[in-house]
Amino acid sequence: MSARGPRGASSGGGRLFPLLTGLVAVLVPCLVAGIAVTLWRESLLSIREFGLDFWRTSVWDPVAGQFG
Repeated sequence: MSARGPRGASSGGGRLFPLLTGLVAVLVPCLVAGIAVTLWRESLLSIREFGLDFWRTSVWDPVAGQFG
């Protein structure tokens, strides 16, 4: 029988998993925030032109410039 325990020689790898999961736990909200900022910045022109009313209205008339 080995005196190394149930994990054997890979017992040092047990510290790597929490580090990697912590890194991913921080990375995911950062990615979501980055996507939100990019979407906001890229849509500023249409938001300035038409406002945020297109979320509340259902009128879609490109000739009149109404997009809902």
